[in-house]
Amino acid sequence: MLRYLYTIVVVLTLAACAPIRITPPEVELAGIEVRDASITHLNLNANIRIFNPNRDTIRVGAVSYSMELNGEKIFSSVTYVDEPVGPMESIVVPLRISSAFWDIIAFFSRLGTYHALDFRLSGSVEAGPSHGRMASFDFERTGKIDLANGHLVPPGVLAPPHHNGPSPLQDGRSSPHPPDDYI
Repeated sequence: MLRYLYTIVVVLTLAACAPIRITPPEVELAGIEVRDASITHLNLNANIRIFNPNRDTIRVGAVSYSMELNGEKIFSSVTYVDEPVGPMESIVVPLRISSAFWDIIAFFSRLGTYHALDFRLSGSVEAGPSHGRMASFDFERTGKIDLANGHLVPPGVLAPPHHNGPSPLQDGRSSPHPPDDYI
């Protein structure tokens, strides 16, 4: 009898130590907004939405990230979140972006006359069960930022710069402007 009890205790202990597998959280860029400006710096928030596709609540830890505009790395940093996300729910996490005005002026002077900027947001999110070990999940999102109105639009919606005449848009619309439901 004691041998069976010992076996049950060992099995339960090993089961408690077994890693809980979670589906990676989904990350998307929700928007970019100006936070504040000073004489020397411009501070922005790049808001990301983190969605939990799991049946159980997960905890989101650190988010490390970098952003490129037109292939040029603009910033990278780490934000510490430590927030629970319920099943099939999401949270919005503001990622702090700070840049010197001189760097911004230099970047835009190299741009020329673009109608949109290509962006690439990449990084990793630490996530895990509510009470358990965290794992790191990589993410990467790309798209365009429409400079005319600040909207994020899917690739191929805007006409290329210096384009004359109507453009053959990939989604079949005749207008190069994104529909109202885009951010």
